[in-house]
Amino acid sequence: ADPGPACYGHGGPLTLTDANLLLGRLVPDLLPKTFGPDYQQPLYIDVTRKQFKKLTTRINETLGSRFTINEVAEGFLEVANQVMCRAVRRVSVARGYDLRQHTLICFGGAAPQHACAIARLLDMQKIVIHPYAGVLSAYGIAMAERSERLTQAIMKPFNETVYKEIPKILASLRRYLRRRFPNLGGRRLRYSVYMDLRPQGSDAFLTVPVGTPARLLSYENIVRQFKKRYQRHFGFIPPKVTLEVVNVRLEGVLPGRTVVKEKALFGANGVHKKARSYSHRVFFSGKMYSTPVFFPDDLSPGMTITGPALIPQPHSMIVVEPDYVARVDTEGALILESRSRKKVFISTRRDPVLLEVFNHLFMSIAEQMGYTLVHTAHSVNMKERLDFSCAIFDREGNLIANAPHIPVHLGAMGASVKYLLEQNKGTMQPGDVYMTNNPHHGGSHLPDITVVSPIFNEQGHLLFFVANRGHHTDIGGITPGSMPPFATRLEEEGVVIDNFLLVTNQRLRGKALRRLLKGGRYPARNLPERLSDLQAQIAANRKGERELMQLVQRYSETVVSAYMKHICDNAEEAMERALRDFLGEKRHFQRSFCDHLDDGSEICVCVRIDNDGKLRITFDFDGTSGELEGNLNAPPAVTRAAVLYVLRTLIDEDIPLNDGCLRLVTIRIPPRSLLWPSPQAAVVGGNVETSQRVVDVLLGALGLAGASQGTMNNVLFGRPDGKGAQYYETIAGGSGAVRGCAGASAVQVHMTNTRITDPEVLEYRFPEIRLERFAIRRGTGGVGRWPGGDGVERVIFFYEPMEVSILSERRCFAPYGIAGGKPGAKGENLLIQGDGTILNLGGKMTKVIQPSERLVIRTPGGGGFLNPDE
Repeated sequence: ADPGPACYGHGGPLTLTDANLLLGRLVPDLLPKTFGPDYQQPLYIDVTRKQFKKLTTRINETLGSRFTINEVAEGFLEVANQVMCRAVRRVSVARGYDLRQHTLICFGGAAPQHACAIARLLDMQKIVIHPYAGVLSAYGIAMAERSERLTQAIMKPFNETVYKEIPKILASLRRYLRRRFPNLGGRRLRYSVYMDLRPQGSDAFLTVPVGTPARLLSYENIVRQFKKRYQRHFGFIPPKVTLEVVNVRLEGVLPGRTVVKEKALFGANGVHKKARSYSHRVFFSGKMYSTPVFFPDDLSPGMTITGPALIPQPHSMIVVEPDYVARVDTEGALILESRSRKKVFISTRRDPVLLEVFNHLFMSIAEQMGYTLVHTAHSVNMKERLDFSCAIFDREGNLIANAPHIPVHLGAMGASVKYLLEQNKGTMQPGDVYMTNNPHHGGSHLPDITVVSPIFNEQGHLLFFVANRGHHTDIGGITPGSMPPFATRLEEEGVVIDNFLLVTNQRLRGKALRRLLKGGRYPARNLPERLSDLQAQIAANRKGERELMQLVQRYSETVVSAYMKHICDNAEEAMERALRDFLGEKRHFQRSFCDHLDDGSEICVCVRIDNDGKLRITFDFDGTSGELEGNLNAPPAVTRAAVLYVLRTLIDEDIPLNDGCLRLVTIRIPPRSLLWPSPQAAVVGGNVETSQRVVDVLLGALGLAGASQGTMNNVLFGRPDGKGAQYYETIAGGSGAVRGCAGASAVQVHMTNTRITDPEVLEYRFPEIRLERFAIRRGTGGVGRWPGGDGVERVIFFYEPMEVSILSERRCFAPYGIAGGKPGAKGENLLIQGDGTILNLGGKMTKVIQPSERLVIRTPGGGGFLNPDE
């Protein structure tokens, strides 16, 4: 590395290597000659200590604290370990693994210095440090077990008759599987049988181990095992529905071979020698320990070492922390296990290190909820496009932390949580799950259904909430997809769900749910998909509840609640710092800005920042047009979400989006305006289109960016008879340029953060269409010193009649440039008929498109920043 860490002496910055060196976890005299036989990179601890002293002084002067340099170094290690744990959770949970059931394996030279801390944070009890950790992948491939699995699709209701067919299927699979292992070398195959089961009509199945071909579980036991897994996964017992067996799987495992007998961790003859008297001072958990050092020749198979200890190796330094015991196994590996699972006792007083730790912990929980939702959802909209958001809230319904999902969801969800808390105060019970989509009680639009779970302690006291909001492909309304471009009343957009108890006593209220979704003037379509996605949302909340309660077990209710408050306090302080940086030397800032929707309606805002003692910022939307007859009205929660999003972009710190960002903020919205419509008003376009325009006017008033494409380009289609699946997507465009940086091309901007559906998935799920073209519209970004990003063109060919709806903006008014930058190109929607005739469809339309016709969506570019001649 050049210049490498500060301790290399080449002018490099402080790194984790420096922190480990300062704390005694690296011993320069014991490190191997890693740069060749004639040269070893020396480590200059004096350089590291000098830089840490400067950093510690700066921290103490800023915070008024009294940290030592060791405490600062250890604090950075704690934060780094949390970041690594978050990455491990992200990968593992996304694949459906419970980390507590697994062992932590160390790869590479640095891993053994962090392994104990990582395992403790992940609640993993065992660590394995292989003697060849640096080449573990290649070595592992050579000696690992080999497994093969064959699958037979069944797709039948699971009953006694089908169960009796399983042995015959397994016999056939076993013959095929045996051919995959032509050379057993005297070893015997080990067989296991699995079944993929699900409630009939659901999409997500669970894989259940059901024994071996010779000893298959009984029919009743298989059903019982499925229900137990379903309860653990989704948080409730499946209703009395017919189970469906999707697949039968047979796995064959060939035991691995030990390629060589490892001797790397102990002497060549394997005999324990008398340990040399050598110790080193190492800093652990705020305390300095005199730590013994064990050399390879000091170790023998079966030997046990009680931490703390250091074990230098040819390619690493192994650190055994005080609460761990290390054992040398007969194969040469080191097995570390925790000596205790004690609750971590820490103060409720705010600590900057733990503040950062809890930031990552809370965000990681929200991310894990999202992975669970993706894993269990049915619809393309949630499974592929990721059109959902997950977050955690305190007992009062304040947003604490979120995953980086959909901004228009996250800023509005708290209002839904608070509404449900108010409506059900005193009646909520452990295990209850509620849902709502009412736009006038915190919802965004009707397809976005929010599922909320209160979390209680063992004494029945309410502690927290977890919630997620997912966009359902259809919730009723006058057109498939529940986003009718020309709706004038809320009931025309679908079924309104105000306050519905979805799960109680660990059971889904399936019959009541079906009655609700079938009720109303325009009932929901494709009920099996609705039910599957709702069950996925319940499972996501269940995951969040489990993870939060693990935090409580580890740190206590008092500490977790205290750090929820500290995180919001820190967000308020970060917001204040960002606003002071924005003001510079000025004491006041005030600027107004207006922009138009395509129908000519105005959205206006006046932003005022005052720094007279207490710093405050006010967003006044006076001058905004009145309530519209169409569906571009946006409920107040959407405007609040847009304000929160823009303010968060001002904060150049890694903090979770939460309600603390809004403590210094006043939002004024005129009643009966398009940003605060009456309860009967249509709002489906307000969430997806008007929200984008609110962001544009806020950024324009603050002078931060040219307008982005200003639309989500909503496209929906389904069969004209309303049967079958419905499809919904938002299409990317250009983002606005900012000072010093051009706008990005072909991205989802601002209030949406969804993914486009892969062409293969889209065409597989909907064989009625073909995606002919998806390309960047070059040159559509606004010209400027920093140009705006380009939009895209998307062309869909139809094989069968489909009712298509488009809800889009920026087809009449182009995205503005700023500070002399030029506007981006407007978008357009075209229909190419079978005879080649081209029709301009306008920004909003509903039409049955016939076979051999093509839908062309051209999305807007972003505005430029600064006159190109300046």
